[in-house]
Amino acid sequence: MLGVYKLLPGKKCRECGEPTCMVFAVKVVQEKAKIIQCKLLFSDNYRKKKEKLMETLAEAGYNI
Repeated sequence: MLGVYKLLPGKKCRECGEPTCMVFAVKVVQEKAKIIQCKLLFSDNYRKKKEKLMETLAEAGYNI
């Protein structure tokens, strides 16, 4: 879960519907939220983090 959190933007923008990136990371790991909900992650500014996170989740067997 901490690995997912570290790859999120960390801006606490709440665009995903959660109060913090930590809460969002927990829900992603529990498969109660989809990574696509993080709008900032899918902007050009976070492309490398997104690619690494998508790879990490796929390798761990998460449905992304």
